Amino acid sequence: MNHELKQKYGRRGEDAACAALEGKGFAVIERNARAGGGELDLICAGGGIIVFAEVKARSTAAFGAPSLAVNRAKRARTVRAAECWLAEHPEYAALQPRFDVVEVYLNTGKYHHIEAAFIKE
Repeated sequence: MNHELKQKYGRRGEDAACAALEGKGFAVIERNARAGGGELDLICAGGGIIVFAEVKARSTAAFGAPSLAVNRAKRARTVRAAECWLAEHPEYAALQPRFDVVEVYLNTGKYHHIEAAFIKE
């Protein structure tokens, strides 16, 4: 898949994930935030929680669940980036951090929000 198409899929997936989280009462704070040498797809807050959501969009589930792409190394990079982001934004320090994964199936428009998909290891 070429880079431009991959970016288009990613944007569509993130748009769907934002709508899903907003529908659950979260406010989107930032998208594609860079911190600590990594990237955080979505940062949302609500109900005393700050969610760092990894978004995985696929056209189909033919090659397995999109969340399978969030391997141990990706989880570690996400946690490190979140810690750095929080250090840069002390106004969110009182919120409980949570790491979610949002799987988006672009062919059907459906999504699967996995709350607390992983923890700091």
